[in-house]
Amino acid sequence: MTTKILALTDALGNLVDFRLLPGQAHDLRAVPELISGLSADQLLADRAFDADWLRADLSERSIVPVIPPKANRRFPAAFDEDTYKWRHLIENYFGKLKENRGIAMRSCKTDASFEVARENRTAGISGFSAQQQHDAASEEMTMTRRPRRNHSPAFKAKVAVAAIKGERTLIELAQDFDVHPNQIKQWRDQLLQGATGVFGDTPKAELVPVIDVKTLHAKIGELALENDFLSGALGKAGLLPSAKR
Repeated sequence: MTTKILALTDALGNLVDFRLLPGQAHDLRAVPELISGLSADQLLADRAFDADWLRADLSERSIVPVIPPKANRRFPAAFDEDTYKWRHLIENYFGKLKENRGIAMRSCKTDASFEVARENRTAGISGFSAQQQHDAASEEMTMTRRPRRNHSPAFKAKVAVAAIKGERTLIELAQDFDVHPNQIKQWRDQLLQGATGVFGDTPKAELVPVIDVKTLHAKIGELALENDFLSGALGKAGLLPSAKR
């Protein structure tokens, strides 16, 4: 079962509150609890939150709903399109949140585990200005970007064999070996494809002996020197016919 995150941020994109829902639940299910006691001038949300009861509840609290209407409405409600452009702040927050591997890979499925991951991810940047948040995020991405790793063939084989056994999921193997699930799947497929060659009828290629080029060149020079010496000695003895000019 997947997990859906419903989040509420302030005007700077900082998290105010959140709720976790089953993946099959509608987004509106946790809205009443999420906005309980909310005090604001405007509330920005996408068209999935276009509901009459939500608009009426916000209006009673003097909160202007900036929500685009659904396409199936007979009488679409008006909304401030310029103000709605600022809804990208909530998308930016989720983008930063997904940098946490536990959240991106859906490992955090409970409120407690998600809260810990969220606090670890947002600690040190909440309360900053928008420019400070951008600078901090850029600096963090630069500092945490690790160099490309070259795994040994033995390590790849170990991970691929573990994936073929099927005792653990790709997500669990990715956490254990610190490798992306797609990379594990690729190694597993390579091992399965190469395994057919072990039991196939294709004859194995003959081993080509390793040739030492330096030793070969030295041997050629030695033979050339001996050949020149022998030719000179036979020529002086008159055993070789003289070349015609």
